[in-house]
Amino acid sequence: MSPMYEAMVEELDCLDNSTEVHSQIPNKNGEKRICIEQEALLRVPAFRQNYLRSTWTVVKRQVRLFARNKVYFIGRLLLDILVGLMVGSIYYGMDLADPQVTLGVIFSCALFLGLGQSATLAPFFDALLVFVGEYFFLAAACSTLHVAQPVSTLILLFFILFAGFAVSREQLSPAMRWIYWSNPLAWSIRGILVNQYRSSELDVCEYGGINYCKMYQGQTMGERSLGLYDVPDDPKWVMLGIVYLAMVYVASMFLSCLMLEYCRHESTIALLLPAIDTIPTSRLQNESYVMLSTPHGDEAELLENDEAIFQLPGNGDNHVVLGEDDGLNESSHASQGIQTNPEHFMLDKLELKDSGCPVAEDFPINMGKSKQTLTRELLKGVTGYALPGTMTALMGSTGAGKTTLMDVLAGRKSRKAGNNNDTDGAPTSRGRVLLNGVDATELAVRRCTGYCEQMDVHSDAATFREALQFSAYLRQGDWVAPERVEEIVDECLDLLGLNDVAGQLVRGSSNEQLKRLTLGVELAAQPSVLFLDEPTSGLDARAAKSLMDGVRKVADTGRTIICTIHQPSTEVLLLFDSLLLLQRGGEVVYFGALGHNGESLVNYFQDLGLPRSAPQFKSGDNPATWMLDVIGAGIEKYKPMSSPVWKLKRAAPIAKTLRYSRHHQLDGSPNSSVSSEFSRQRHNECVDFVAAYKSSHIKQCLDAKRAVPGVFMPSDRLPSVTFAHRRAASNGLQFAMLMRRFIRLYWRTPLYTFTRMMTALTLGLMFGLVYSGNNDVTTYQAYVQVLPLAFEERGSFYRERACETYSVLWYFAASSIVEIPYAAVTSMIFVSAFYPMAGFSAFGGFTQVVIYWLVLTVHIMFQTYFGQFFTFTMPSIELAAVWGGLFDSIFLMFMGYNPPMSSIPDGYKWLSQLVPHHYTFGMLTALILGDCPDEQLRQIVEAAASNITIDVSSWPLGCQPLTDAPPAVANIPLISYIDEVFGARREDTTCSVVIVMAILLVMRLATLIVMRFVNHQKR
Repeated sequence: MSPMYEAMVEELDCLDNSTEVHSQIPNKNGEKRICIEQEALLRVPAFRQNYLRSTWTVVKRQVRLFARNKVYFIGRLLLDILVGLMVGSIYYGMDLADPQVTLGVIFSCALFLGLGQSATLAPFFDALLVFVGEYFFLAAACSTLHVAQPVSTLILLFFILFAGFAVSREQLSPAMRWIYWSNPLAWSIRGILVNQYRSSELDVCEYGGINYCKMYQGQTMGERSLGLYDVPDDPKWVMLGIVYLAMVYVASMFLSCLMLEYCRHESTIALLLPAIDTIPTSRLQNESYVMLSTPHGDEAELLENDEAIFQLPGNGDNHVVLGEDDGLNESSHASQGIQTNPEHFMLDKLELKDSGCPVAEDFPINMGKSKQTLTRELLKGVTGYALPGTMTALMGSTGAGKTTLMDVLAGRKSRKAGNNNDTDGAPTSRGRVLLNGVDATELAVRRCTGYCEQMDVHSDAATFREALQFSAYLRQGDWVAPERVEEIVDECLDLLGLNDVAGQLVRGSSNEQLKRLTLGVELAAQPSVLFLDEPTSGLDARAAKSLMDGVRKVADTGRTIICTIHQPSTEVLLLFDSLLLLQRGGEVVYFGALGHNGESLVNYFQDLGLPRSAPQFKSGDNPATWMLDVIGAGIEKYKPMSSPVWKLKRAAPIAKTLRYSRHHQLDGSPNSSVSSEFSRQRHNECVDFVAAYKSSHIKQCLDAKRAVPGVFMPSDRLPSVTFAHRRAASNGLQFAMLMRRFIRLYWRTPLYTFTRMMTALTLGLMFGLVYSGNNDVTTYQAYVQVLPLAFEERGSFYRERACETYSVLWYFAASSIVEIPYAAVTSMIFVSAFYPMAGFSAFGGFTQVVIYWLVLTVHIMFQTYFGQFFTFTMPSIELAAVWGGLFDSIFLMFMGYNPPMSSIPDGYKWLSQLVPHHYTFGMLTALILGDCPDEQLRQIVEAAASNITIDVSSWPLGCQPLTDAPPAVANIPLISYIDEVFGARREDTTCSVVIVMAILLVMRLATLIVMRFVNHQKR
């Protein structure tokens, strides 16, 4: 018990003892009844802790959570260090007389706070607080990441546009200057610039050999540099900036508190369903489906029915067999609508050890300079069988190995069975996997079985019917007629009770509906065996019973159901036909039939001669709860109560448990948690359940089945199970189904697509209003907008790839193609608003507009694909954002705008050549500002050499002179300025297009490789 929990219990006890909230009043019969006094209840505080103590508790929790997220913390720290070193080395020894470079480095560092959402050093502390407050407010105000990230990007771009760097204050219209004065980034940059240029080193008349006071009418070098960007030069702006930023931070946090207190974004169920009658436990022959009778009988009759057997590692011969009845004819399956494929599935002599996965765990122990690794096997000697048309339950306490066993049976472990190489610390196993008595490949296991994972992961934008159609078409193959596939989908919907929600989107559905959908997706694939991992987790009793009734109907269609379940109710437990019970350590303590009302299970444990202190089974008790109490829920042997050490350690917690139970009237049934605690603690050390099971008659009967043909040895009447192709569907069908899914996904996710387009329209309008002739293409699109959407689809991609639904190549192709029209439309919206408003249409024709649009489209596609790459590379969306922010910062620094290409040190020139933004920025800049014919450029150069003034107002934009510039570059043509400073030339356009497309293809190839070989699922 943690100290925090103990303090809370003590405080509750003190409050209960000091506050009388009830009194006893006699009624007419003289009996006393308890009445709650309203005044006493009003004296009870709303919160158990006062404000300061609760705040300190929350702070400690947040610090603990932050400290435990070591991967993100280390990645964030590396990002800050790398960006800081690069910025410092790039701007080292910069010319302070050029205010563009000085303002650029200050602007870049302040902007990094917004892009990276992280702390930096003290000079930017106030700006950091502003960005923290902004992001915290957006997280509280926005409903999803699809909204929060684009909105945060839009706000950040407004900060950039009105910060006084790309657009000076005087260049803004009077109606828009209020945005500049309310922009916290502008206040931060203004304060830093004033503090820098009004210092004694820069606020001088002569600097760099130029007398600024004489040249600019008494202005010092600092005043002149600040005046170029319309920055006020009064030193008071430093302190005013600090005060204003503090006020913005306080206001942001106050608004965040209001949003957290009064705004709730929890999604509700998309469709309220009418009450569904629970399917009765007994299967009637007059139901809508003609059910198979569950094959009960003696052991000989079961063997004659071509049973399926499975067995896991033991000390002797170890086998695992799963299969189905080969004698079921097509007419019987057709009468039920759902067909099955008769195969026997076996694992023979499988051993699992020395593994870094849950099958076995390594425990490093430091011993001086040496390091020893211990290995613990989690599955030992697990043996059993499952018949077609039956349900087998895998039970045990948490950590007993239920899910591990399920992963091994379904072939979901990352290490292939039979690999004995344990030198690298990877999962290892030994044994044979058999189908129909013949060694089976991993492909055969995955194609013949269906696996319903504990986490219900689906494509949110699909409907229930579409999710089933996707699985049915791709996992059954082209040879199945489309009419038959649609019939199977309808039958699955009917079988699982999903007809009423067939047209409902998966997004916003209830847990029970998602559980049924998970089962239906596997059922639509027509597998021989279905594995279910904790299907009732997260469901209430009614929903769990309703779901398991649907599973029972599936089993009655002739399928083999193997299901892990933690602690089912009596009604759910009795739906199963047999039970495999594991104790902690992965050893079997029971495998056999449950019997009528669980009598076989109860009789088995009662016949073991349990001690008198063991809990007694009474009529109406839950056999599952009683059984777990008997074996100690996974404890190997009973623990004695006579130990004085045990008394000292356990007396206080038990007393507190009883006191808490008395105050709050917890479950007082014989199967309650408190009773279970005593039952486990009062047992005598006299029963070894593993040894008892190994010597029992049910284990002897199981061992007698190993010589059955078609089970552990080949059979003449059972063919070997092989597949000519890795996947059932053709390449064309895979691509068509995936394209249809992605088209629906983008169309049905307006928070992503519509927000992108509205962001592009807003930016186009704002840039058009304030454009000053320098196009900053880097702000058009941010990679972070695609991260939530790609991350949500990654889970379903892993699940479908595990069962060989489709090839990674076609998933990659579909996700790439679907983005093209949206990127084109987004860039068209931006160009349509920005290009004419900025006045560029007067200097170029339609061809120039089209080229501008195409280049911008390619740039947006690169940013989107870049986000997809990090989504599949990194294990979490937080790390994807961190490393994406690192590369985004590199792109910003080395694209050639700030610092300009001419100011980048020679040691970094090669890096700028690898940045695709350098080429798109150069193409877009040269396309607009680099239009000046050679003849007109020659006339401008000759006029400047002769000090002759010529009228160039009607000439192209590239021939216009540069004004309000530092002395070194004043009055030169724009085409010469962008060539000398930014390295942008029109004649390099073709080469730049080729390089950008090559970089895009290389990056997509890297994404394909990551999709194919990287899997962040932990198994």
